[in-house]
Amino acid sequence: MSDIRQFKLVTGEEIVCNVVEWNDPEVDDNIVIKNALQITYGPLTAAAGQTQANRAAILVPWFLHQIEPDTVQTLNLAHATAEAMPGAQVLNYYLSTIQLMLKPVDDEFPVEDYDRYIEEMEDLDPEKDITEIDSNVMDLFKRKPTIH
Repeated sequence: MSDIRQFKLVTGEEIVCNVVEWNDPEVDDNIVIKNALQITYGPLTAAAGQTQANRAAILVPWFLHQIEPDTVQTLNLAHATAEAMPGAQVLNYYLSTIQLMLKPVDDEFPVEDYDRYIEEMEDLDPEKDITEIDSNVMDLFKRKPTIH
C-alpha cells in the first residue's frame, strides 16, 4: 500500500513522495521515502485576451536518477516544516508522472536489466570501467586535445 505524502522543507522546497517506512520520532527523525518529486513553479504564457500569465506547477525529480523501482532515500523530518496528504489533483499528477518515469524507454531493454546495461555501456568504451566513479562531473562531450 502506498503512503503518498507532501512535505514542505525548511529550504522552501516542496516535495511529493511515497513514504516507505515511518520511524518512531522519539528514536529516529529519519523516514524512508522513494520516488520523490519536487514541485516547482514556472510561468505559463498568457493566453489570448489575458493580460497576465498564469503560473504552472511542475513535478521534477528531487534527486537526479533516483526514480527507479528499488531506489530509496531517507528524509530527516527535522528538515520538514509541514506534512500533508496531497490533494486529488496533485496526487493524480504525481502518480501519472511516476508511471511515465518508471516506464522503460525500450521494451527490448527494460530498466531492471542492470547487468546487460553495464555490458552494453562498457562495449561503447572498453577502456572505462563505468562501475567505478571517480568524479561527480558528467563528461557529456569527449574532446580531443587541441593545440592553439
